[in-house]
Amino acid sequence: MGLSQVYGIAKQTGGAVRIDSKLGKGTTVAVYLPRALSLPVQHKAHEEAVTAAPTGHATILVADDDRDVRELLVSCLDSLGYRVLAVSSGPLAVETIEKNSSIELLMVDIAMPEMNGIEVARVVAAKRPDLPIVYMTGYIGSSELDGVDQQRLMKKPFTVAELTKQVEEALTVGNSTLVSNVVPLRPSTRG
Repeated sequence: MGLSQVYGIAKQTGGAVRIDSKLGKGTTVAVYLPRALSLPVQHKAHEEAVTAAPTGHATILVADDDRDVRELLVSCLDSLGYRVLAVSSGPLAVETIEKNSSIELLMVDIAMPEMNGIEVARVVAAKRPDLPIVYMTGYIGSSELDGVDQQRLMKKPFTVAELTKQVEEALTVGNSTLVSNVVPLRPSTRG
């Protein structure tokens, strides 16, 4: 995890980062996170989402330049039953989608070098306009999020329940028309 990501996570949670560097002695990075004042509350909806996680069969492409995040996503999605492909850059994401028509969902990090997630989405949408895209970001600033569907945005860090919900919703197309191998856990309430 890069220093900018550590800083982003600390700021998102109301914390701070202090860096002390001394020539010849090295650098110390201290991360301060707020202390919880109470025990975490378990919401029934959260418990249901975790226990009733779907077992999907869709093929998902994960594009994130951070190896740790990429590996965690692959592990989580794999445990939910999805077939997962992973790449470390925007150009590799575009190339993989061009070569593999069985990909049913793209999960892309917004902040990547060479080609950011928004640029990847534009190229992919021109070639495969039906392909759902879920954006991921560790930053709060909205300037880089212009044009991003906020309902398809996951802010890092996210929980497995949030990931499960986002994937399920992204694979559901329209009101009740579904990608061929995805079954919703609950009936659609959209009319």
